[in-house]
Amino acid sequence: MENTERGNIRHQSAREASPRYRIPVNSATQDASQHTWVGELQQSIKEWTRQLHMQPWYPAVHPIIERALTRLMEEVNQASLPPLSQKIHHYLQTHLRQGPTLKDLSHFLGYSEKYCSELFHSQMGESFSSYVKRLRLETAKRLLCDPSMTIAQIADAVGFHDQFAFSHFFKKATSYSPRAYRQLLITRLSRPSPKQREP
Repeated sequence: MENTERGNIRHQSAREASPRYRIPVNSATQDASQHTWVGELQQSIKEWTRQLHMQPWYPAVHPIIERALTRLMEEVNQASLPPLSQKIHHYLQTHLRQGPTLKDLSHFLGYSEKYCSELFHSQMGESFSSYVKRLRLETAKRLLCDPSMTIAQIADAVGFHDQFAFSHFFKKATSYSPRAYRQLLITRLSRPSPKQREP
């Protein structure tokens, strides 16, 4: 099983496994100009990151840049959401560790669970459970870039008080265990950049 996992890692590019600089955004409720602006900014950041990878000093500062860019895109995407969507996203993000439920959110907003479920889908463009799963996954990927955090700490931060349950969730979503995903990032960073390979 371990060899199979390693084989899967070798056959997936580092780009596919690296964290994405975005969070789920409901394009249906976004203003068209905002949607275009956010998309252009995301593309600019991706291009800037690609150029940074060419620098010989990049591996040393990669974790810092990764966290900064991810946080920047979270703030940009959140700012592009309508006020109610921002309120919902902020509540879920700040209560992720507690494992927020639809009932918790309905109490926070002051609506019935049924109405809250319908409202959530209309505002966020997907079901409550799907959104929370994606938020947990993206947050976990970002935290795995921080070598000072253990897998258990990351599991707790995204609402899993059982490390095994977190590992199962993460592997089902990405085909990697959290530890293997982190190792892939480390392997990518240890590779010399094109400039470093020049004679």
